[in-house]
Amino acid sequence: MKRKHMARKIDNKLVLFPHLEERLVERGIDKLKSKKYKEAQDLFEQLHQIEPDHPQAAYGLSVCYVELGDYEKAESITSEMLKKDIGNYYDVLRLHMTILIQRRRYQEVITMAEVILEEDQTPPDVESMLQQLAEFCRIRLTETNKSDSIDSDIDKPIFKHDLSELHNPDPEKQWLAIQNINNGLSLDEKQELTDFLSSDTGDPFIKTLVLKLLKDKGAEGLVTLTKLGETFKVDLGEHDLFNESFKEQVSKKIQKALMSENPTLCELAQQIWQHFIVASFPKSLEPKIPEIWAGACCLYTHQINGMDIDHDRFYQLFDISLNQVKKQALFIKEVEELSSENNL
Repeated sequence: MKRKHMARKIDNKLVLFPHLEERLVERGIDKLKSKKYKEAQDLFEQLHQIEPDHPQAAYGLSVCYVELGDYEKAESITSEMLKKDIGNYYDVLRLHMTILIQRRRYQEVITMAEVILEEDQTPPDVESMLQQLAEFCRIRLTETNKSDSIDSDIDKPIFKHDLSELHNPDPEKQWLAIQNINNGLSLDEKQELTDFLSSDTGDPFIKTLVLKLLKDKGAEGLVTLTKLGETFKVDLGEHDLFNESFKEQVSKKIQKALMSENPTLCELAQQIWQHFIVASFPKSLEPKIPEIWAGACCLYTHQINGMDIDHDRFYQLFDISLNQVKKQALFIKEVEELSSENNL
């Protein structure tokens, strides 16, 4: 598979940074699902500055602005996306109209919905969504004596979440199906998500995000999860469900080893690790020794950049030998090739 590269200036030098687009998107998605919206905003802004018309950067950034309450900036981005036809038109339209509702510009939503509904090729599910949004806005316009309840009403689900794209082979479509879920889930929707988790299809990275979503929405008990050729039983009530503490331990080891001598490589290794541990969950990472996995991630990062690594220097950095981490580095490679880094 042809590897994508992107140029980036660091200390006034132009550096080829493999998979920079994908890594920024993946880290941004991870921060979004963890509700760390400011951190996600910073990541999407980096990519948006490098490539202003990147659909996921623009969409992710607008979602961050919405979550942080900056509806003016969010609207500016979604308006531009609609004008330039950036990203999935109907996903962007849904978000744009939601922003207008948050800003209480109900007549604009009604007018926009009516114009689109006059088109002959509007998909049935989009027609239903537009009709519901338009009706909701008409009701809001007539309820002039209920202004105190407007904000709370807006927070309620006003249309059913469309989860059909979970079964699309494109991981980007799978992500779009879940990332815009900000309201509660119905029993049918929870069942649809759990069915997706137990299916033989679906990106392993996205499946972990769905697990996080279910946990965030209050789901409990055991969930069947099929990924990486295995089937697992995951207890949503388990503390530190997603290996967060181990993830941070390894991340600190990577930073300590690489940051001072090669910040660019350190950033890439961090991104690979953050993606890998999400995609590989809940497969057991053995041995659960931070130095082993930090070293393995470092080795894999060197490999994909076509860089050699000195055995003695490696031992100084991690207090382990290269031979001790080759198996783990190979597993990281396998997971990365199976997951969304090569498909988004």
